[in-house]
Amino acid sequence: MAAALDMSTLAETSQGVAFEINVKNSSGAATMTPSRARLEARLSQAKPSMDKKKDQTEEEDSAPSSIKEVAEKAKERNEKRAEAVERIRQKQEENLKSLREALSN
Repeated sequence: MAAALDMSTLAETSQGVAFEINVKNSSGAATMTPSRARLEARLSQAKPSMDKKKDQTEEEDSAPSSIKEVAEKAKERNEKRAEAVERIRQKQEENLKSLREALSN
């Protein structure tokens, strides 16, 4: 607690009155709540690796075949879509051509 102050000197300052209130006692800080225990357990279990280069090389060594497979599948999918788009465009052109012929007659 702050030392006892003379009220006449506090009243004369421009900041007003200052005083201390003990809102919390220090005994609550040592209490381990379930949520605090869970968070601290997570922190101690999984610490992220700070060596990114090591992690990247491990991933590159194990993943090239899967990356190539994914790339091949994506290329095949894109080719199929391109073929489908081309078919649709041809059909639209044929339909427009037939409509133009019908209107001109």
